[in-house]
Amino acid sequence: MDPHQPGQQEGSGQSTRRSVSGRFGQLGRSATVWVIATLVLGMFVRSGGIDIIGRATVPDMVYGRAHRPFVQRALVPLVVRGLVAAMPTSLEQRIEAATRPGTALWGVFQRLRWDQAYPLEYLSVCVVMLLSLVAFAHVMVALAMDLYGQGPVTAWAAAVIALLFLPPFFSERYYSAIYDFTNLFLFSAGLRAMLRRTWWAYWLVFVLACVNKETAILLTLIFVLRHRVDLMVAGPLRAAILTALAAQVLVWGAIRIAIGALFAGNPGTSIEVHVVENLIAYTEGYPLSLIVSLGLVGAAVIRDWHAKPRFLRQALWVGVPLLLSLPVFGYEWELRACYEAYPVVVLLALPTVLQALGVHFETTADGALACS
Repeated sequence: MDPHQPGQQEGSGQSTRRSVSGRFGQLGRSATVWVIATLVLGMFVRSGGIDIIGRATVPDMVYGRAHRPFVQRALVPLVVRGLVAAMPTSLEQRIEAATRPGTALWGVFQRLRWDQAYPLEYLSVCVVMLLSLVAFAHVMVALAMDLYGQGPVTAWAAAVIALLFLPPFFSERYYSAIYDFTNLFLFSAGLRAMLRRTWWAYWLVFVLACVNKETAILLTLIFVLRHRVDLMVAGPLRAAILTALAAQVLVWGAIRIAIGALFAGNPGTSIEVHVVENLIAYTEGYPLSLIVSLGLVGAAVIRDWHAKPRFLRQALWVGVPLLLSLPVFGYEWELRACYEAYPVVVLLALPTVLQALGVHFETTADGALACS
């Protein structure tokens, strides 16, 4: 057939237009995520304030002077120190000039109560937090596509919803940690690597997550739940799973012990207990708006429960140790202490939210990678 015939030219033109349209759609969705992530970051640094607690200011976190246990969440400080050390002198001078008294950026530092002697550190922290947010959003898209077999447009709704529902986790009463968004990204990335059985990626993420925060061990809990059936059957597969399980516990323990030894001389304790303060707060009443909101989220999660992917239903068990430990080690109603469960809750609620918005969304436990 002659490739120059009108039918062939028309088909080629339609294919090109679809390709261009797809690229513009991808760019538009990516731009939307960047804009929302930037706005969320702005709300994060304004509402809770990354320097709200004097025991863990940004300069002290970056240079290892903060109190324990905060200083022991070491990944973001290490990355920031690397960025500052690698920063070209010309860029460093421009940033310092832009933060001198009288400049717009200087006014921002004043409003946020940031130490103006450390502009490079604060701005680098913001860059790391923003990149973590955007990376988290992209992982949520990938998880939605893997678990539900949805197209990219619908899957991107998972990223938008995950970002838009983060601000209620920010509170002026609690410390907003510079490692929170990195924690979200790494935990969700660990979930996807586990789902896809991409074990080299899982181990990379697991190690980084262990450096970032001690709650990385909750990935191991999900690992056990995911393989619980295989663990009941004797054989080489069970031996391999037990070896991987033991290796995770050993790696987590070695990293956390090493970090603990590194900062053993810092003030504070590795574990903070707030039982008494929380009991007093709980006796003073319960925030009705929070209870109603949690009830609505719970309803969205459990609707069509058995049609939801089994992987997510298993992973939701991570919420049990988080909720049980919250009254002991966290502060009353400190939602940010449950970030590890957040991506699982969002993905479980996603079909209900989209259906409520009029978007066609079929849930099936047999689709895509839902039960793999």
